Amino acid sequence: MLLLYCCRGLTIGSEDSILVIKPEWLEPILNGDKTAEIRSSACKSKVGKRIWLCASRSGLVTGKARVTGCEKLTESAWKSMYPRHLVRHHRPYGGRTHAWLLADVERVAGIRIVRKEGAVIWQIGPG
Repeated sequence: MLLLYCCRGLTIGSEDSILVIKPEWLEPILNGDKTAEIRSSACKSKVGKRIWLCASRSGLVTGKARVTGCEKLTESAWKSMYPRHLVRHHRPYGGRTHAWLLADVERVAGIRIVRKEGAVIWQIGPG
């Protein structure tokens, strides 16, 4: 893996995955209150891997986590998982709603990255 960024003992490599999250959802994840990120698609290729976390529109990586699972949520699973996802309204993607399960979340000092144009959910590498 080609090293693209190294700072404060942390490295983001050219093949590392960076998950872009709205700031209002990233903070509860970093605080340990939210352990399931809700998306419209599965993330099975990321399960078991470490990912970096970046607030949308910021260009700043402020966390890292390990993806421990990915579950397609039925209506009953949506309701029972509320303490993990914290989304107050109905399933935002209907039958396509997935929970990306996160563990070992750590806040990191801000690491500046170059946001790739068109990258909405995932960005591979820091720029």
